[in-house]
Amino acid sequence: MHRGLVVGIAVLVAAGTGLAIVAGCGGHAAIAPPGPGGDARFVGAEVCKACHRNQHAAWTTTGHSDALAVLQAIGQGENPVCLSCHTVGFGQPTGYTSEAETPQLANVQCENCHGAGGNHVTNPAQNEMQVRLEAELCGGCHQGFHHPTFEQWETSAHAEALTNLKALPFARDECLICHSAEAILASGEEVVLAVEQKKAENGITCAACHDPHGSNNEANLREPETDVCIHCHTSENALPGSTPHHPQREMLLGLGGFEANGVEAFGPNSEHTTAAHARCVTCHVYQLPNQQPTPENPLNTAHTFLPQIPEACEQCHTPDQAMIYMLEAQTEIQGLLDALAPFFTSGSPQYIDPTTLTPDQKAQYDIAKFNWQLVGAEGSRGVHNRDYARHLLEVSQTILAGL
Repeated sequence: MHRGLVVGIAVLVAAGTGLAIVAGCGGHAAIAPPGPGGDARFVGAEVCKACHRNQHAAWTTTGHSDALAVLQAIGQGENPVCLSCHTVGFGQPTGYTSEAETPQLANVQCENCHGAGGNHVTNPAQNEMQVRLEAELCGGCHQGFHHPTFEQWETSAHAEALTNLKALPFARDECLICHSAEAILASGEEVVLAVEQKKAENGITCAACHDPHGSNNEANLREPETDVCIHCHTSENALPGSTPHHPQREMLLGLGGFEANGVEAFGPNSEHTTAAHARCVTCHVYQLPNQQPTPENPLNTAHTFLPQIPEACEQCHTPDQAMIYMLEAQTEIQGLLDALAPFFTSGSPQYIDPTTLTPDQKAQYDIAKFNWQLVGAEGSRGVHNRDYARHLLEVSQTILAGL
């Protein structure tokens, strides 16, 4: 499935169909950030190219660079409703007026996101361009029933990642590396500054995962589809005695848990470990076909990041197979989790008080609790890797029976 969406347009070319659909804009106004000083003129990407050659070259490979041509191909090249998202500065002084008069401002260019560059060109050191990471910047165009990426992202946990982190009493600054776009995009010393100085204003916004300048990956992702999610959805080599959180990477790949002897458990694995060709994206960013989106039936951009069930499953399974597998897996794994819970719950008749154990017993107890916590925190209840989840919980059962 190709996820290379043509960005910032009011026309959807349905993937795999070649069908062009004219659609109106949604309720969000396109954001056109002012240039430094607020009075700069628009200059066009060719002027930016003189100093930013690499970024310009990457941009030419994206859907942004031919956004106007997409409109023209369906006879909408002069539609003012569409031009605000397909050209530079349409409707603003010094902005795009027509292809004949201002061809240098056709398409979605640098200044759509960074602001008008006239002052910067005159004096770059004094007039720095804006670098903005808020989702609303992209959402000014990536909205409406024809591609409601922004609206769907707003309902996702990504949109609340930073807010929710700050509300936690045990939140640590280093958590920003996965909860803040500023920290995610920082590198080297800048990571330390972003974390220690708490330079975090945005959560997991569009730019945290997508490079608007372009990349060699699907949908201009900063990492390949197989890797982009698991950098953060991981327990980060947690060990028994600690508490793993969101260990989706470990569960999907069949690692991260432990055998009773303290050796890391590698497998056994279910089919999803290898059959999910793009890993998380295969099911969590599955886009339902919709050749004629309407306000009542908008396009699904899959940016809620919730698994599309059963449609995503039907890429490999029949509908009946998919639902039966999911129900059986989750019933089994939830049953095992529930059966083990009393051993770790103070006040339960089966509770094992770790303070009463010998050091060797305590080490075993920590493995049993860690495996139980890892399967529970992972959240899929066996869907991602039923065989591995079952194995880890069976290890826990064996250990606790011995204690």
